[in-house]
Amino acid sequence: MSFIQIENLEDPNSQIIDPVLISHKFGIYSNLLDDPFFGPSVDKRPIFCGGIVQDFNRNVYNIKKGQIVSYISMEFKPRTTLSSNLLFHVSDDDIKCMATLPYASSAMAILRLIAPQINEKILLMGTTITSILLAQLLGISGAKVTIHCQENSSTERPQIPQGIKKVNIKELSANTPNQKFSKILFFSRNEKDFDTLKDLIASNQEATVYIYREMEKHFRDLDVLFNFLPLSDVGFTDLNYQRGIKYPYSYVRWDYKRNLDYFLHLSAQKEISFDFFDLIELGPVDFRDIKRELDSLIREGLYLLSIEQAKHH
Repeated sequence: MSFIQIENLEDPNSQIIDPVLISHKFGIYSNLLDDPFFGPSVDKRPIFCGGIVQDFNRNVYNIKKGQIVSYISMEFKPRTTLSSNLLFHVSDDDIKCMATLPYASSAMAILRLIAPQINEKILLMGTTITSILLAQLLGISGAKVTIHCQENSSTERPQIPQGIKKVNIKELSANTPNQKFSKILFFSRNEKDFDTLKDLIASNQEATVYIYREMEKHFRDLDVLFNFLPLSDVGFTDLNYQRGIKYPYSYVRWDYKRNLDYFLHLSAQKEISFDFFDLIELGPVDFRDIKRELDSLIREGLYLLSIEQAKHH
């Protein structure tokens, strides 16, 4: 096998360099209110995060047939073909780490975007998986991070780990000049938080404010130049990078692979905690029944789907 033709990239004639053929084994799905990857307007499909290697190009190393590898794929079919530079190795007993790969990639992209300084005061609004992973990364980077959370938050929402400062709306309203934030990152979809953010912008006029692009419509009455939080990292949206084109050695940048590799390193060193949320395991689920299973979910949370392999005759 040399090159494998693929269908999920913009250019139908593109070919993956160093391709790996994978059968999906794990996928995640969330019905949490503030989850940026899933929502009422999005089809109920999982994001695939782990699978079994079926075959690979002869130029691919450190991978074996039958091995489980981690990745991020939104291609909804039983098998996918990915460039080897989009694959990661996560230990079998670290399933929560595998399940958070999309959120980790987004958190690392945001970290590089905002470039935190030592002792810089940064406020995160909203308790999401992405924001809590980011809060831990900011703490490791030396910033002074605070998370705003609703006083009556659902017990199914991610919980804020110990060591991260949290505040409620009353404490934010009593914000004094020596408590001002230089950066405010808004992750919430709770309408009560919209007014809170507006008040914060008024009292932190020098702050740089980051929101998801879809949230901009809620703040049209403000004369504020927002910065937008990325959902995906450099590389994941780079067509050449997805194909497996190698950039020159001298072309140093923090991209999708480097960012996630560093996150996985921090995870292996126990610098990152995943105890702040419960992972609900579902399955094994036949691939053909995935959408029906997702339609029947009642409990709010992040689900890990174990996908049943198709039988080949």
